[in-house]
Amino acid sequence: MDDEDVDYERPFRIAYCVYEWLRDSPVIRQSKTSELLHNPNFESFSSKIDEEIEELKNVAAGKHKHSGNQRDDILYESHQVWYWLAVSNVSVGIGYDEIAPHASVSEGYENGFDGQPDITVDDENLLKKTTDSCLRFVGSKFRNFEIKPFEIAEYDLNEMGGKPYLKEALTELGFI
Repeated sequence: MDDEDVDYERPFRIAYCVYEWLRDSPVIRQSKTSELLHNPNFESFSSKIDEEIEELKNVAAGKHKHSGNQRDDILYESHQVWYWLAVSNVSVGIGYDEIAPHASVSEGYENGFDGQPDITVDDENLLKKTTDSCLRFVGSKFRNFEIKPFEIAEYDLNEMGGKPYLKEALTELGFI
């Protein structure tokens, strides 16, 4: 399958919709994510995004590892960045089309990203800019490790699939 034939948007949109479903449903006590979406803490979100960006940078530089497989570790840390960005955006009601995460990751994958993303989540506009720069940064790390832009969202969906309380949402959205 050629890259042009791959739908980068679909897995991101489904994952984002699951986070919206969690936000719009009553709190699910066994879900940390549900709790976060109902009781957002932006200071914590900012700190977590910054921490995960730093870990991703260190994995890419060979200074930090989890599994011993650098490609898998890049995907894991990228997923962590995506998770915290998605939760931050969904918790304040920012819609998928306002941030188009698939486009940001693809942009970074295709064109790279110089420097360090600026992480500021104090208001919706700054959060959108942070999301774009962080996901372009993530995408820039993928090319060197032969990770396709959509893999971060597929990773997220596979993680979600292991949680029984998300089966309803994943079924409704056509993932399972």
